Amino acid sequence: MRLLGPGELQLSQVSDLISEGEKYAKELFTALEAKLRDEDLRRNQKARAKFSVR
Repeated sequence: MRLLGPGELQLSQVSDLISEGEKYAKELFTALEAKLRDEDLRRNQKARAKFSVR
């Protein structure tokens, strides 16, 4: 594994970094999923409104 800085990493340090990265990735995924769900809902409402005007 390549990281910035001198020296070697212990296995415990690597596993801690991986678990922190997984937490960050889960939070990011949840936030993006919510954003996409909101955007999809907004677009569907806009399309329904446009269709009902016809």
